[in-house]
Amino acid sequence: MEKGIQRAARAAAGLLAVTLALAVTGCSTGGGGDDIVPARAGDRKTETLHGVAVPFRYVPAGSFQRDGESEENISVISTGYWLAETETTQELFQAVMAHNPSMYNGDQWTPPAEGETQNQRPVESVTWYAAIAFCNKLSLANGKQAVYSVKVYGVEKNWAALSYADIPTENNADWNGVTMDASKNGYRLPTEMEWMWAAMGADKTSQPNTTGYAKTYAGSTETDTTNIGNYAWYNSNSGNKAHEVGKKQANELGLKDMSGNVIEWCWDWYSGSNGNTGTVGATGELTDYIGAASGSSRVIRSSSWSSSAASCKVVTRSPISPSRVDYIPGFRFACRAE
Repeated sequence: MEKGIQRAARAAAGLLAVTLALAVTGCSTGGGGDDIVPARAGDRKTETLHGVAVPFRYVPAGSFQRDGESEENISVISTGYWLAETETTQELFQAVMAHNPSMYNGDQWTPPAEGETQNQRPVESVTWYAAIAFCNKLSLANGKQAVYSVKVYGVEKNWAALSYADIPTENNADWNGVTMDASKNGYRLPTEMEWMWAAMGADKTSQPNTTGYAKTYAGSTETDTTNIGNYAWYNSNSGNKAHEVGKKQANELGLKDMSGNVIEWCWDWYSGSNGNTGTVGATGELTDYIGAASGSSRVIRSSSWSSSAASCKVVTRSPISPSRVDYIPGFRFACRAE
């Protein structure tokens, strides 16, 4: 009898410990994660989403100089977050959306490189609208809260039932009115400041400055692009095609393809240059910045397989209409951590 009571007590204590651990996890293990508590920069966990194993890396809170114009141009990330280790694959996009819009789909004109797996190439030719739809559908299918809200005549879109054919193919006022609630625990696009901080490896010692960029491209602390081929697929080594994700070296956080392969959608409306957008604090700082209130184009960050080495800087940003279909935009997704 006494041994039975002891066993029950140990079981209860173990259950309490697991419960407390899960309570402090923002991107929870509900999808099959193999880590519980985010601790240090670059910590890794894997979630099984729609039967696809998706690795994430932990990006810590921090601050960094976002351009080379002023020492006061500081962006602050107040809360750590999880970011997908690689760009979203065609396999996962197909599983969630029941459609693959990619131009590099493995047909006779677009075969994968030798030794690479077709469904592990990044999804591309994907609009910004399709990227946020993917995030909401992925969230709901995995027991999480939808981060984005789009209403038509005051009625929220039925994201669970939404098909790829329901996504606008032209500029759409209702979808442009989307709102984001980053306090929800679902999946979302990173903001451009979150993206840049992650691409820099969350490394405050390698910051943009008035004489150049100490971190020219993701994963490198060098000031030139001599070894960029170790980290990125770009116009000199890509063979004019998108490649299987994760084949190049990772940056300091373990994130891959932050330079090259496909350019990546971010949440923000595009405005200004070098990240100087919207309202800033008294000393020029941006805290948890989520972009301008409106605009005509969304932000695309970094570079692609067709970019030059000089375009692979972590500060590279471009405006693209959210409805535009192009063969180089893809995305990776984030979720909160507590």
